[in-house]
Amino acid sequence: MISAPLVFRDQVIGALHFHSKKSKAYTDPDLNLGERIAAQIAPAIANAQLFLEHERGEAVLAERTAQLERTNRELSFLNAELDDFTHMASHDLQEPLRTLIAFSDLLRKDLGQSLPERAAQDLGFIADAAKRMQTLIQDLLALSRAGRVAKKRERVSLDECADRALEVLVMRVRETGAEVTRHALPQVWGDSTMLTQLYQNLIGNALKFCGDQRPIIQLTFEEKNGDQILGVKDNGIGIEPKYAPQIFQPFLRLHGRAEYEGSGIGLAICRKIVERHGGRIWVESEPGKGAHFRFTISRRRRE
Repeated sequence: MISAPLVFRDQVIGALHFHSKKSKAYTDPDLNLGERIAAQIAPAIANAQLFLEHERGEAVLAERTAQLERTNRELSFLNAELDDFTHMASHDLQEPLRTLIAFSDLLRKDLGQSLPERAAQDLGFIADAAKRMQTLIQDLLALSRAGRVAKKRERVSLDECADRALEVLVMRVRETGAEVTRHALPQVWGDSTMLTQLYQNLIGNALKFCGDQRPIIQLTFEEKNGDQILGVKDNGIGIEPKYAPQIFQPFLRLHGRAEYEGSGIGLAICRKIVERHGGRIWVESEPGKGAHFRFTISRRRRE
């Protein structure tokens, strides 16, 4: 018996054995013939092995893709159920809260001057707590709506969205003496109502977290590496960089209610709006040096 190695691309992938039924000694020509045959067979065997590995890989990939699709469908279903529950629960809670606030005011008026100071303070606590809960519920509804409402896809002027947001915030701008400037903002494909809400939340945050100084706010725009990067920049109290990834989560507050009012949902709504427009949102900030909230929006007409 003689053996010839199967060599493919300088690697031995096996061996070819020759065995004769007749007892005879193999000669050098026999060995050379075996090596030539092995050289012809080796690429075919190597290609067959690659083909089988590819087929197995394709099968594994197809199974994993199907599993991922099933998981995504399950997650989408669970998210839809959670949104439905949030919407219904938030809506149903509004009425008893309105009743609580209304009767607290009526009780204060009914008792008039005979209302003891301690009781008046307690009523104030009840009314304030109910109003905070009402604000929280309204923000929850807004967060749910950002994921539920059918998004329009039309050509939108971000300058007009910013104008409408500033109209809503005009009293706060006047009260704080804020200076608001902007770059020329582009037109994008998206939902005008949602994008107005996005600017309203970001500008509102800049007005809120200004510290003791006059707010200086700039609506920014630049094109970089083929992306349109928009933003709202302020000169406020800033954020520790380590907290930057967390602030877009619902209910996360870096400051107590005694310092700054709010439910902690505003930036979560911003993130949902941006993601529904095929973009991403982040913040660049340092404590005491202001914050620059930046976001992108997909340029595609359809997602």
